[in-house]
Formats: sequence, C-alpha cells, structure tokens
Amino acid sequence: MKGIGNMQTNDIEIEVLSKEEKRENRRQRRVRSQRIAYISLVMAVIILVGVIVGGGIFVKHQIDEKKQQEMGEQIAESEMEDSVEESINNIDGENIEESNSEDSVQIEYTPEVVLDEVVEAVISEMTLEEKVAGLFIVTPESITGVSAAVQAGEGTKTALEKYPVGGLIYSGKNIQSEEQVKKMIENSMTYSKYPLFVAADESLAESSQLASYGINLNFVSIENLAVGNGATVCIKGFPYGNIDSGEKQNGLPVINKSLEELKQAEMIPYINAITNEADMIMIGHMALPQVAGDNISITMSKEVISDLLRAELGFNGVVITDAMNINAITEYYGADEVAIKAFKAGADMVLMPENFETAYKGVIAAVQEGTISEDRINDSLKRVFRIKYADRVVE
Repeated sequence: MKGIGNMQTNDIEIEVLSKEEKRENRRQRRVRSQRIAYISLVMAVIILVGVIVGGGIFVKHQIDEKKQQEMGEQIAESEMEDSVEESINNIDGENIEESNSEDSVQIEYTPEVVLDEVVEAVISEMTLEEKVAGLFIVTPESITGVSAAVQAGEGTKTALEKYPVGGLIYSGKNIQSEEQVKKMIENSMTYSKYPLFVAADESLAESSQLASYGINLNFVSIENLAVGNGATVCIKGFPYGNIDSGEKQNGLPVINKSLEELKQAEMIPYINAITNEADMIMIGHMALPQVAGDNISITMSKEVISDLLRAELGFNGVVITDAMNINAITEYYGADEVAIKAFKAGADMVLMPENFETAYKGVIAAVQEGTISEDRINDSLKRVFRIKYADRVVE
C-alpha cells in the first residue's frame, strides 16, 4: 500500500510538471509570434521608406516576398499549435487565463528595441566581406581607381557592388558645383547596398553648404560642436583636441600628461559630450605615453579606446580613427597592419587607409585566421548601423 501511495504521488507530480511545461512552451511561442509579426511590419515599413529615399536597396533585396511568406507561415503554425493545445486543456478542465496570469509576457516594442531588431536582421544576412567593407570610410578614388572623382556612374556602381564600404569622404577636388556634387552623392547613395556615410575632409568639413550637398556625416572639432548642419556629428581629436605645436616623435605629437591632468582640462568637453550621448568620436593622431604606455598613435591603443573611452567613460557610440594615410603612420606601418591594430584596440571604423584594398583584405584574413573574431566585427557594425538606420524607425 505504501508503494502504491508513492506511485500515485509521483504520477501527480509528473502530470503537474507536464502542464507547467506546456504553459511555458505556449508562452515562448507567443513571444516568438509577437516578435515575428512586429519585425515583419517594421521591415515592410523600412522597405517603403528605403524606396522613397533611395537608400533601401539592400533591405528591399534581403527581406523579399519569400521571407515574408516564411514569417507568415511561422505565425500561422504557432497560432495553430496554441489553438490545438488550448482545446486539449479545455477538455482536461484546465481554465488558465494567460492574458491575466503573472507569467503572461507583453513585449514593449520601443523604437530602441525595434532598431536593435532591424540592425540584427540586416547584419545576419551579410557576408564577412560585406561586414568588413562596411567599417571603412574611404575616398571615392580609392575604390574606383580614378585620379579625381567628379561623377558617380557605372564605375562607382561597380566599385560599390564589389566593396560596399561604410562611407565615402570627399575633398575640394571632387567638387565643381553644387548641382554636380549633389548628383554625385545622390547616385553613390543609390548604388550602395547599405546606407552610406558621406563626409567631407578638412577643406570642407565645417562649410555651411554641406547639408545642401548631401553630406550626412560632419567631422567637427570639440570647439565647434554646434556646427552640425543637420548631419551626424563626429567629434574629432579625442582626448586632447587640436594640437598646434609641441614635442613630436616620428611625426606624431607627444602629449606628456597624465590621465588625471587630461581629465581636469582637455578631456572635460569630451566627457560632457559623452554624457550628452554623442554619436561618434574620432581618435586623434597623437602619442600619450603616460596613458597608453608607448609613443605610437593612440588610434591603435587599447588603453585609450577600450579601457579609457569605452570602459571608464562609458562611451557606447561609434569610434573612428583619424585618417590613416598620413606620413607618421604610412612610414612605419602597412595599411593592413594599422587597420588590424585599430580594430583590435577597439575602433569601430577606419578612416582613409593608405591603400583600402590592402587594409580590407588584411582585416578579412585576420578574421579568418582568428586574430580578430567575427563577433568583434559584428559589434562594431551594430554601432554603425544603429546610427544609419535610426531615422528609419519611427515612434
């Protein structure tokens, strides 16, 4: 009799556990269904917006009718499973009001959550080559091979198909007239598989005409943060600002200050900008031996980028290097070497490598060999895409 009593108790425990597992399975399926349904809606909106602004070619290509159909089938399958299981439970006498129960899950799809979902969806469809290309901002000449790009035609289209770079940077030699540069930039953005950063070098960087040209990324000194012109602002020169004179070694300015000294003076406006959620910061070409422990450019310093800017100051935006084609860099390092060092240090984007193709192929090889993880590349791309896709997610 004692054995029979134990057996009945165990049976009851198994039955209860089975019901709890069923409830949890239903809850998880409903969460999945909500996500699928909402992402489908968001993707449809992004496709529409992309077609209107001419920048959604990639999303339209990737989230095609087949994928929409698959999502619809998953939702239908999940709903059918729920319906069947609810019927069985009703027959068994289970009457669970899950909509009112404490384990009912309601996902709040804020713009931030939707943006993260969109970014994840885009990156999940990208090849390694596309991901790496997306972390470089280059001159149009570096991918087309022409001496001075003044238009964007078939050559630019072919180049962007081969190298879907993260951005293009123009200089005075690229500009003949307002209409000419607007058309060139418009065509380039249309040809690009992904949204492009479009920037201008120092000769144009703080011109009041940038917005009318179609420039959407403005490199601004810490002293001129108000000069945004409606574009994404990248604050230059972290952590010291402009360096007009002083000691130099191997062509680099050397700042012999401690971290505490910098925090009490030159770093103050940067800290304020980070507190105000700056989108992008450029690491300046300088040596900070008391902070980084060496005299190389801090664009390749883990101590400055990952330890100071990210971990200590809490900056979560995009970190980009200063232009990597200056003599103080190219005389001592190859284009691939500096790009790899920059990404390993924590940079998200590399600006103007001396030879883009060499840098690009070097980073791809580094990922394939395990020197840099693909997750590390993905993390940088997520930060970049959060800026690029933000205006396509509406509240």
